[in-house]
Amino acid sequence: MSSLVRRPTQADFDLCHGGQHIWFDTDAERPSSVGWAWWKRCDCCDSIRKDIFDIHGNLSSRQYVYSRGYKQSKEMKMTKAEYRLRILKRGTTMAAPNLPRKKR
Repeated sequence: MSSLVRRPTQADFDLCHGGQHIWFDTDAERPSSVGWAWWKRCDCCDSIRKDIFDIHGNLSSRQYVYSRGYKQSKEMKMTKAEYRLRILKRGTTMAAPNLPRKKR
């Protein structure tokens, strides 16, 4: 039986590092004993955000479980701008800026 699970690529990780995660609700593996569990999974990089809310609806705790390959070492850490430039250089459907032309 073959697996149809898509593994995130470096391009997927770059989108999340350079912009924002695309969160969707997912089932919590276990209920919280201290409030409500609300888990979200990123559609792009497959990371999970585990939020626990108290009985008043206030955020009690937040934990991230990053998919393999997502976290960058401190030596390799890039800024959001560097990730965005790498995305743009790779090619994207984003519109290029309308920069003024140099005078000749």
